Amino acid sequence: MYQVSADHSFRRIASCIDHWLTTFRFFDLQLIGRSGPSAFFSFVFVTEHLFNMRSITWVVSILTPTIAIIFDVTGKVFSNIFFPTQSQIHAEIEAQERKASWKNNGQCG
Repeated sequence: MYQVSADHSFRRIASCIDHWLTTFRFFDLQLIGRSGPSAFFSFVFVTEHLFNMRSITWVVSILTPTIAIIFDVTGKVFSNIFFPTQSQIHAEIEAQERKASWKNNGQCG
């Protein structure tokens, strides 16, 4: 059975949080630019146009993670079906070693 490590889960959650913080940072830059001429003046209304008026932005931001998750889960299911886990491999090796030891010594162990 596939087990997700805590580090892997944390990285996935941190990546999602980072994505949303970056998105909201764009809105912050727009608000700073509205206050008057500054270095952020060129960001005024770019964020509204990008996120509120372009549906392809939302389609891509929803479909891309969904498709990536589907590929990830499909690959993990495929590998779990057709390839043994490391613990299964070690159990088979141990069973073969015990069988060989039993044949050589006439006893188990």
